[in-house]
Amino acid sequence: MTRRVAKDIMNPNVVTVTSSMDVQEAARILLDEGITGAPVVDDTGQLVGVLSQTDLVEYDLATERPLTVETPFYRHLFDDALLPGRGFQIEELPADTVRDVMTPFLITVEEETPIREVAARMAKFSIHRLIVTDADQQIRGIVTSLDVLRWVTADMPFEADLAG
Repeated sequence: MTRRVAKDIMNPNVVTVTSSMDVQEAARILLDEGITGAPVVDDTGQLVGVLSQTDLVEYDLATERPLTVETPFYRHLFDDALLPGRGFQIEELPADTVRDVMTPFLITVEEETPIREVAARMAKFSIHRLIVTDADQQIRGIVTSLDVLRWVTADMPFEADLAG
């Protein structure tokens, strides 16, 4: 049996935002791409942090304006409200930069990191995405908690299959 590693489950098509980008522009990118976070690079392309919906919500709360967050998580299982773009509103965010909002550190893994270690790092640091980098800290891909869950359940029978 082959040992599965980060590169086996990573998405190699990584959407990034720049640290000098306007917060509203970055939030729009997250919404348009249907993602909940993205690595942040500086103007030279070096990784400098990560921007997530949580960062945007915390920033929104810190500005002491009314909260504009919807919480659709307790609706029906397949309700379209569960789409990532429904999680926050971007029109009310002030015109600050991503640098002001982002988490200024990263937890990264290399392509050959075993998936179990990827999952352990996510759990240890309570994060939902890890950036996969090469030896020069260049982005090779991204692994999300959903990618890990798909891997864990890949060989499990679906519940409907068990009932029938």
